[in-house]
Amino acid sequence: MARTDFAILLEGFFLQWMGAGRRLSKQTIPSYRDAFSLFLRWMRDSNGVDAAGMTMDEFSSDRVEAFMLHLTEVRGNSASTANCRLSALKAFCGYASYRAPDRIAQLKRIKDIPRRTEKRGEVAYLTREEYGWLCDACGGGDRGAVDHLMIALLFSTRARISELVRLKVRDFSLSAGKGQVRIFGKGRKERTLPPWPEIAREVERYVSAKCLGADDYLFEGRNV
Repeated sequence: MARTDFAILLEGFFLQWMGAGRRLSKQTIPSYRDAFSLFLRWMRDSNGVDAAGMTMDEFSSDRVEAFMLHLTEVRGNSASTANCRLSALKAFCGYASYRAPDRIAQLKRIKDIPRRTEKRGEVAYLTREEYGWLCDACGGGDRGAVDHLMIALLFSTRARISELVRLKVRDFSLSAGKGQVRIFGKGRKERTLPPWPEIAREVERYVSAKCLGADDYLFEGRNV
């Protein structure tokens, strides 16, 4: 069977666009692949359209809307999961718009499909008193000092655990007990934050006591 226009564009999207040195997270490609696998199976089961023979004419906003409804109403996916699937389809539309400009209006209708509203629970947080209890529970010695510093940095910078363990000495800019810490987050996003002055001083003492160099991880372990 000859490749269809949809097949050619989808192949280019995965093999060329996604592999062209873009700063994508490790989860993005598998997530996008799963989204299209689900969409193509739904097209086969609900519309009688075989994946190998699908054309761009059949990739419409009405069908994408119906697919989104299928995800939430039939599969029971959360709004967050459904939005991830929709993001994959929209990313493909962005790629296809430049390869098939005659389809721009059609693709824009898909890109304009609104995301599902995600329910967000109240964000839990520790009070300053509860933070003090955690620090008091760290105990003494080297292990206690490490635990105390980890908790203090998490609390004062709002860093994630995964971000914390990747911190290197060079990510800190400290001077006279003040300074900033550069944190590399999810999706390789970078942000710079000022830790509390007392925490900055604690970092200085810790680095000095451990004789750490600029390229050393702040905390020993399986840093990835």
